[in-house]
Amino acid sequence: MLTYYANNPPFATHVIPVAQFEQLIQSYIECYAAFANGGRLQKGDYEIAKHNLLAALDEIAADVNRVAQGNENVIIEGGFKPRKTTRSKPGLPAVPQIKKRYAATMAKYLPNATLAPVPSITPAL
Repeated sequence: MLTYYANNPPFATHVIPVAQFEQLIQSYIECYAAFANGGRLQKGDYEIAKHNLLAALDEIAADVNRVAQGNENVIIEGGFKPRKTTRSKPGLPAVPQIKKRYAATMAKYLPNATLAPVPSITPAL
């Protein structure tokens, strides 16, 4: 069971009650077993159970993020693993990454070539 349900305070209220979450887990386990043993006829029930469980986990994760407000320790207390522990720098890179990659590729395969801007074409009147 997620530590989300065991840790109070930060998670004093729950978006999904414990009994309902346990029922979703049990349904997923039973439907998976039926699908694994029974074949394609049980695949629909398994996919529905999987979708319901993942939707519940998404709701719980959103609640953990709301409570944690970026605090890594609170996210871990909620039973989740933080994906990123540092904040990103805002803004765009000084040189677009595609140009860096293109220049590196050109330097590797065409060492004498230069990366120059494309001349504008002026239509003749």
